[in-house]
Amino acid sequence: MNALGWLKVLATYGCEFGARTTELVATKKYQLA
Repeated sequence: MNALGWLKVLATYGCEFGARTTELVATKKYQLA
């Protein structure tokens, strides 16, 4: 796989991971409130 392919994969996983993390943090904040 070339570098561009790796960047695409990393970007996709990064966005997915970021969304999940944000969702978890938001859920925790709502539980604490």
